Amino acid sequence: MKIYRCITVIVFTIISLSTFAQTDSTKTTAIRLSGTDKISEPLVIIDGNKQYIRGSAAFNGLDPANIESINVFKGDKAIQNYGSDGSDGVISIKTKSGKLTPLSVKDNISLYFKGLNTSLKTPLYILDGNIVEEKSIKLIKPDSISTVNILSGKKAISLYGIRGNNGVVIINSKIKP
Repeated sequence: MKIYRCITVIVFTIISLSTFAQTDSTKTTAIRLSGTDKISEPLVIIDGNKQYIRGSAAFNGLDPANIESINVFKGDKAIQNYGSDGSDGVISIKTKSGKLTPLSVKDNISLYFKGLNTSLKTPLYILDGNIVEEKSIKLIKPDSISTVNILSGKKAISLYGIRGNNGVVIINSKIKP
């Protein structure tokens, strides 16, 4: 009889918060988030699609072997091509396949954050570019989700105003309505 040991590494990246990885060797994992002031990150464009997460976090899940070309724009050229979104620079990536690798859903996982914002206020939910209520999000089948991006702090407020005060969860589905 063979016994296999499975190690799970959970990586979290949230705008305005530091990135970390946690190895799950027990049933309970403590998660700590710490704030950063790094909001001026370059805009990332992958195959012509603007990524909601800026900087290197937008590359997560992108296979380096699938990259055909990378162009970097800064200064006046970035602003000329991308408007005010390009004020912190732009990284434009073209993949060989012309499409992002889809996410795969293996299990339903619930995450509860304690201590980050104990007011329990609901974030703003965006589904395929439209503001929706939390109950609509709960009806989404996990395998129909293409991407999920989370914005918090100054970044959420700068993009969505006071509605983004409790954070923003941006969900793009594989099949657009």
